[in-house]
This record gives sequence, C-alpha cells and structure tokens, in this order.
Amino acid sequence: MDDDRILGRVISGSYSRGIKALLNSDVEVEDFPIGGLVIVESKNGCYLCMINDIEYSSNELSESIFQLPNEYIDSIIRSIGKDIYKIYVNLIPIAKYCKRDHSVEKPDTIPKYGSVLIPAKSEYLNIFYGSSDWRQRYPLGSPKIVGEYGVDIPIDIRSLIELNFGIYGKSGSGKTFIANLLIGYSILYSLYNEDSIKLKFLIFDMHDEYSLYVLDNMRNKIAKGVANIFRDLFRIFTPDIDNVNRYNMEYFPIPLYDVPFRYAYEIVKVFDPTQSFLDNFKVIHDLLRKASEESFGSTAYWFLGLITSDETLERVKNLIESDANFIDSKIDANNLDRFKSRVEAYISSNRALAETFRAGRRRLIKLLDLPISFKECYSRLLDNLINELTSEYGANIAISMGRYEKYPELYMIIANLIAFKLIEKMRSISMEEVDSRFKIIIMLEEAHKFLGKGLSSLSPFGVIAREMRKRGVVIVPIDQKPSELDPDVTSMIWTSIVFALTDSKDIDASLAGLDNPSLYKNIISSLRPGEALIYGPAVKFPVVLKIKNYKDVSKEFENKYKQYKLGRDYGDDLTGDII
Repeated sequence: MDDDRILGRVISGSYSRGIKALLNSDVEVEDFPIGGLVIVESKNGCYLCMINDIEYSSNELSESIFQLPNEYIDSIIRSIGKDIYKIYVNLIPIAKYCKRDHSVEKPDTIPKYGSVLIPAKSEYLNIFYGSSDWRQRYPLGSPKIVGEYGVDIPIDIRSLIELNFGIYGKSGSGKTFIANLLIGYSILYSLYNEDSIKLKFLIFDMHDEYSLYVLDNMRNKIAKGVANIFRDLFRIFTPDIDNVNRYNMEYFPIPLYDVPFRYAYEIVKVFDPTQSFLDNFKVIHDLLRKASEESFGSTAYWFLGLITSDETLERVKNLIESDANFIDSKIDANNLDRFKSRVEAYISSNRALAETFRAGRRRLIKLLDLPISFKECYSRLLDNLINELTSEYGANIAISMGRYEKYPELYMIIANLIAFKLIEKMRSISMEEVDSRFKIIIMLEEAHKFLGKGLSSLSPFGVIAREMRKRGVVIVPIDQKPSELDPDVTSMIWTSIVFALTDSKDIDASLAGLDNPSLYKNIISSLRPGEALIYGPAVKFPVVLKIKNYKDVSKEFENKYKQYKLGRDYGDDLTGDII
C-alpha cells in the first residue's frame, strides 16, 4: 500500500505511556478525532493505534503574528505555519500485524523512531477486526478514522455471550439502544445457527424500551424494542395492570401468598427498617404464621400482618372487596379483623418486640402503594416463569415495569425474587445435567442497586455473578455509575461497552479490564452520544464506534425474522429483503 498518504512520523514513546507522532504540516488538525484510529507502518508490518490526545507547540514568532492586523493573519499562517508551530498526536498501540506470518496480536513492542502514520483504510480494519457475516459476527458500528467514520466493525456474538459483559454510560448516551441491538443479534444468532448455543434472555425492563418501544431523549418512539419485534419468542410480565390490558402482557404483582421467610426478609430489607426489626424478623414471622393459621385456617397469609394496622385496616378491607387480584375470595373483612386482633395480642406480649414491630410496620405500609397479591396463582406464576426460563424450549422473559418505572422498591423486589428462584432452580440441576450449549442472559438495569459495594456478597445477583457462570448464566450490568459496582463483580466482566462518562471514579471503574487504562481516560470523557469504547474478546481489540442506528437495524430484525418464520435462510442476502 505504497500509495497511502503519509500523515506524520513517530518521534518518541514508550509501551506504558503510548507513542508520540509529529504530523505533517499539510494535514488538517481537525481531521484527527480523539478515539480515532490510524496505522503506523513498521519494517515488519504495521501497528493499529488509537488517538488519545492531540496538541500544538509554537515558538515566539507565532505569538507576534497575532499583533498584526487581522486581515493578514490567516494568509501568513498558511504561508509559514510549518515554521511557527507543530502538531503532535499521542497514540495507543492496540494491535500489531506481522507481514512474515500474517499474524494479528496484541503488541509487545512499539514502532521504531521515524515510522510513518497513514490512514486506517478499510483493508487494514478488516485485517484487525474482521468483517460481518450475519452468522456469528454482526455489524456494531463504524470507527473514527482520520477525517471520517470507517466501515462497520463486527461484534462476535458467540464470544460476547460466553461470559459476563457490561454496558456503562451516562443517561441518554445510548445504553438501551446497544442493549436492544445486542439482544436482537443474539436472537438471530441462536435462530439461524442450529449448532449454536441456545440462548434465553431475562430482561428487567425499567422503561419499557425492550418490551414496547425504544425512545429518544424527548420520549418520542424510535422503533420497536426487541421483545416487541420477536414478540412470539417472549413472555412479557408486568406489575402494571394497564399494560396488561393495553399490550396483552401477563400480570405479575409481588407474590405474597405463603411467601417463604428468606424471600420475605429480602422484601422487608428494601424498605430500610431498623436493624432491631431485622434481627427479630424470624420471631415476628413465626408469630404471624401462628395468627394466620388461627384466623384463616392457613399460614399462607401471614405477611398481611406486616401491612395491616389501625391506620391501614379500612384500606386493606377495601382491597379485599374491590381488587380481584389482591386475595382469594374466601378471605373476608371478618377474617381480617380477627387476624389483626390475634397479631396484636401475640406481639404485645413482649413490649420491646411490640415497639420494634410497629416501627417496622410503619415502613412496610408503603407496600400498599404497590401491586401486591395474596393469591396463590401468582406465587405459582413465579415458579412458572422460572421453569419457562430454564427450559430449552421455553420463552424468553421480559419484566416490563410500565407506570412503575420510578418505583425502585418494586423493581428491586421483583428482580430479587426472580433471582432467588432462579438460583434455587439452577442449584437443583446437577452439574452433570447442565447443558453447556444453553445459556441464560440477564440484562440488569440499575445494576449497582443489586451488585453495589457491600451488597453483592448478599444479593442474589451477586451469587449469580459469582457462582452461576459455570451453569450457563451470564449477567449483564447496565449502569450509569460503574464505580458503585462491586470490584469483584466488575473483575468478572470480559467484554465492556463504555459510553460517555464524566466522573473520574466511573471512568476508572469502566476501564479496569484494559491494559494501561490511564491512556484511555481522555477518550471516555470525549465520547459523544451514540459513541462507545468497546473492548474485550467480542471485538478482538479496543475500538471507539459510532453505534449503528437502532431504527435501521430494527427493520433488519423484523425482515430477517419474517424470513426465518417462512423457513427461508437469508444466505448471501444481507439487506434483509424477503425474496
């Protein structure tokens, strides 16, 4: 490629600090974006490098020019600019190509002094990143190169789903777009590769952007979410009864019928009661079960005692009478009066316990603002959901929060209950029965609420992240604050997708898996909306991409899925048109 334009030459550098190049005087500095790719040619091959900084240096003459009349300044700079200032770029060597054996690998050396910089043309990018085939490697986005964006860089879906991966970035940076994109690619990969790993998704959908429509920052609809596109491959559950009626979803309130102590303890913790209440919760649980048995003929309604007081009695009675989803019809107001009296009698026998109980109950009354149910069918539905998820031929699962998107307590309770049930189910399957060709992928928004520092050791999602990888469960933290995630969790992230971040602690946390992470800090803070740094096994080498327009790719999903249902292979037709 002798005809490639020379942009500059290497003048200094080190492996740990990167390399520095002096640009030619005829290049335009504004063509060199932070995060852009260039090629450095060497004697034995070439290096793929990423720009992480750009700077000027000037002499005393350059400053004196600005004392001249304005009408002369531009023409003088054009005439003698190369004599009064220099432009330098700092580069991170990220990959090396060896001409001798045509190998591509991480660099363990740096290019020699005087090596030339040339543009990162598409043929170079294909050498280092490969090309899309819509079978295993799917187009993710275009990299920055000098003066423009380059050809699409693929993501290897098989490598991506092999182990945990993470998506980080500020609100509005593009996390949901790329999550939908990756889920859609993964579903196509699973459908069109009969010998591939069979995938199941569990999506915790806080804003309905997977279950219904992806939105822009003004809340306008852009395109269908992946669960909406592949609707007959998903069961979509929601605690929002309006979503049930409008979008044919399945109602899923917090199931409190015969709720086991260990689950109830996690529900209670969400409302931050006193430590004394938590310490005495087993005693309280046993007393409430006794009162429930005596009042209703069953211990299954014991949790009612945690939300029924003098202040809430009429409200609970109204729910019993008016909400068909609240409790079984055999429970009436008289039962409830008797139950409340027995609870008070048992609790009041211990003054200290009574004070602790009543203080905790005042916090738990918030549950009455959330969709809850004491009907047995919804407890069975939780088991049914897990069976669906863990069956090779069951559906993918999405949990749509609907109008409860701003109720973090509800989101945490539902997510934790499902996670506990999933752990129980997976542990009940012996390692000999675990199918290595079957994976469950959990998309977890607001991940720091479950995997935060000091939380992950106790959280069910922490258990999943640590213990369930060998059982085929992959967890995907999606978060604005990666610094709040437990380092033990982030250390298990293999492929990272990092959108714009500004807090230095978040930037450090997002780069923890990179060699020489300090070299990439400028890049993260300079990212625009829709741009991301991706690194890890799924992309071979680190790269900054302008992520593909989800609206356009969603049409590809719809077309290719129609082809699949018609029994057609899209073969060489990569446009998505049905032929």
